[in-house]
Formats: sequence, structure tokens, C-alpha cells
Amino acid sequence: MRNHNGEPVLEARGLGQVYRSGQGDLAALEDVSLQVRGGEFVAIVGPSGCGKSTLLRILGGLLVPTAGAVYLDGRPLTSPQRQVAYVFQNVNLLPWRTVLRNVLLPLEVGGTARAEAVSRAENVLALVGLDGFADLYPRELSGGMAQRVAIARALVAEPELLLLDEPFGALDALSREQMNLELLRIWRARQVTAVMVTHDLQEAIFLADRVLVMSSRPGQIRAEVKVDLPRPRTLEVMYTEFFGALSRRVREVIREAQDS
Repeated sequence: MRNHNGEPVLEARGLGQVYRSGQGDLAALEDVSLQVRGGEFVAIVGPSGCGKSTLLRILGGLLVPTAGAVYLDGRPLTSPQRQVAYVFQNVNLLPWRTVLRNVLLPLEVGGTARAEAVSRAENVLALVGLDGFADLYPRELSGGMAQRVAIARALVAEPELLLLDEPFGALDALSREQMNLELLRIWRARQVTAVMVTHDLQEAIFLADRVLVMSSRPGQIRAEVKVDLPRPRTLEVMYTEFFGALSRRVREVIREAQDS
């Protein structure tokens, strides 16, 4: 059930992550705490190598933290759950399966009846603008189309929480702008809670309700910037004075985090 009453859907308390090797310990995260409310879009930014992707993996139950805990709807999250879906920069589509059959995969694994699964997959393909492309293979898709398939695959099981790790990092600038618009449209339509890691500050501000700024390793949440921009948003908002002021503020916080 979706939680859109303002209560936290996702909560992290005192997360720490230490990687141990023969060369010594490497602290990736230290005392990271955050909350994400139902229906919210939160972006996470920070210096390269600060642990953003590590944090996202922990939030999704893909990695058990060295310290602290993650809670989904108030319950401990220690392993992947059907309520949580992921979209990565590498789309990882199976080349021998068509677009439709790639999107069907989570439902097949979950044991959904075939007729219902196909109906849901076709509906979500229409949502991401790929109606009519169901029989194509991954090799026949552009980068943007492949990423749409990955988003459709993530949404087909109707997750409560969508985690995105640099999903558009491999796209050219124009394709990236278009996919940002598409992601906002899909997010509004599905009313899903979203957490996205990105190195692109303008992308973070354009998409998010809040931007969390991480420090250099070991990563910590150093600041939260609230994005008071009206929705729905268009690309024109990126050229406003207020958007520029938000961008400068986030850059200043990142520089301060790097210098501290």
C-alpha cells in the first residue's frame, strides 16, 4: 500500500559501511541518517567516490550495512523486497528477450498469471512511451529507448519505492533532458516514492523535492536543500533566477564538504 500521508516510507538510521581488505579498512559511509516521505522525489549528490551508490544499495536492501539500519514502512529492510525497484545506468536488458519479455521478467519470477502479467507489461510500456515496440530486441533500441524499457521493467511490479542510480549518465545531453521530463511524467502518473543518485546538480534540482548533499569519503549527509519549484516542471524553469540560486547553493555546500 502506498504511503502518501506524509509519514516516512523509507528511513535510514546511523548507517555506516566499512570495506575490509588486506590493505586495511576503507570507511565508505559514516553515521548517515535520512527520511523519505511517501510520494516524495529525493536526489542525492556529492563528490565522486563519496559513497552515493553504496548508500543507494543499502537503502534497497542489496547491501547490509556495517552499522545502522534501514526501515521500509517502519519494518527493517535487510534484503531485496518486491516493494522496492531499481534502475541503474547499465540497463542490463537480456539480449535474447524482446522488449515485452524483458519487462515481463519480474512478474514471471514472482509467479504472476500470464494473462495478467502481459496486460500489466503492455500498460507500463504504453506509460513509458513504448507502445508498439514490444517485439523489438535490445540491439534495435537507442540508449534512451533502452532506459525506458529498464524503467518499465522496474515499475511493472508496482513498487512502492523506486531507486535510481545515475540512470541517464550514459545518454547525450538532449536525450538526458528528454528522459528527465519523461521520468517526472511517469513519477507523477505512478505516484511512486523515488530516490535518485546523480552527479548532475541541475538534474537533481530539476527532478527533486529535496536534494541531499553528501561529503567526501566517508560519506555523510552534510546538507539538505529544499527545492521550492512548482510542479509540473518544464525545462524552462532551469533558466530562472531561482533555479540558478539553488544550483549555486548546492555547489557551495559540496565545496564546503570537500574542504572540511
